[in-house]
Amino acid sequence: MSEDNFDSLLQSLCSVRPFQVFTITLSTGKQLEVDFPNAITFRDGLAVFHGPGGKFLWFGHDKVDRIELSGIET
Repeated sequence: MSEDNFDSLLQSLCSVRPFQVFTITLSTGKQLEVDFPNAITFRDGLAVFHGPGGKFLWFGHDKVDRIELSGIET
């Protein structure tokens, strides 16, 4: 996924009201369920996922395989 698409798509998904849960699938197969707007922080093609238990996962736009919202792949 390109850096510009990554940032604009995440901005759009995090701005939707009411918020809708979405899933990011990384190229490793790991899935990240973003269940509230502040669960992910992003800028310039880089993101930090704030997971359960205070765990963090850093990843870049180039590691994203797909992003799904309510069963719709983007």
